[in-house]
Amino acid sequence: VMLVGAFFGFAAAYLTHSLFWGFVVGMLAGMLLSLLHAFLSVYLKQDQNVAGVALNLLATGLTSYIFQLMVNRYGIPQIETLKSVPIPLLSKIPLIGDALFNKDIVVYFSYLLVVFLVSYYKKTIWGMSLCAVGENPRAADAVGISVYKNQYMAAAVNGLLGGLGGAYLLLGQLGIFFENITAGRGYIALAVVVFGRRNPIGILLAALFFGAAEAFQFRLQILGISLPIQVFTGLPYVLTALSLLLVARSKGHIIHTPTPKGFEIFENSYVVCKKDTVIGIFKDFPEQYQAIPVFDYSGKLIIPGMADIHQHAPQYGFRGLGMALDLDSN
Repeated sequence: VMLVGAFFGFAAAYLTHSLFWGFVVGMLAGMLLSLLHAFLSVYLKQDQNVAGVALNLLATGLTSYIFQLMVNRYGIPQIETLKSVPIPLLSKIPLIGDALFNKDIVVYFSYLLVVFLVSYYKKTIWGMSLCAVGENPRAADAVGISVYKNQYMAAAVNGLLGGLGGAYLLLGQLGIFFENITAGRGYIALAVVVFGRRNPIGILLAALFFGAAEAFQFRLQILGISLPIQVFTGLPYVLTALSLLLVARSKGHIIHTPTPKGFEIFENSYVVCKKDTVIGIFKDFPEQYQAIPVFDYSGKLIIPGMADIHQHAPQYGFRGLGMALDLDSN
């Protein structure tokens, strides 16, 4: 997604002499590829990882071929990138001012986007429905949420933002395209989402961490440290692998104490209740009970239609996106 967004955004900006249209075309290209992936994995029920690898190969070959056609006709194309717009006062803050507030409009847009997404997931029914679909599509469908609609909308937004990220790489930073220019940054973005616990603020902090790691490897090269260049260029990817190992290690641990009546509560667990009493907690979905979605963000538990459980669940220490299963709802 990032690669097609980068190339088609760059090509559009070069041919139209407009960065605006470059970003628009890059985002649309990313959205189309993401919707194609959704069609393969949602509608045709193909393995999403296999479909993703196939589309990655398609994007690499397609962008390389069209770029060669552009080079044969126009030579090696280059464009001017976005200009920085320093924010008065904030850009003068020591240490962080220049790094965070002396950027271009796309970076500032990303800050606003994080604020919007926090409110969207926590305060709107659409955001909570999206969380439910992502956590357990079958249970979300049982309570009347349109699973396919949410999946395709999520894929479209994913493509738009991924295309924006790819286009920004060229239109905001480099100004020139070469084959496979994203160099695995999409996988780093995926690691950022996992490392940030799928929380918008956590993802922002994780992105700043990985961005600092990439900047750090350039600083080490400038200092003239006598190490192979591969050590510096591989630093962000090593940190990506380490962060995924840390996240994988933490999964499955008990995340809150005390637990009700000796039960162990896990992240993404399934809670069986009888009125306001927890009588069972399952790691896997118990098919015999009717499911009611639990929407949880930043530790706040929301169980639509289950006031008793909503009142008493905090004392049980339950957190994490999962399901509440109410025996009385049958």
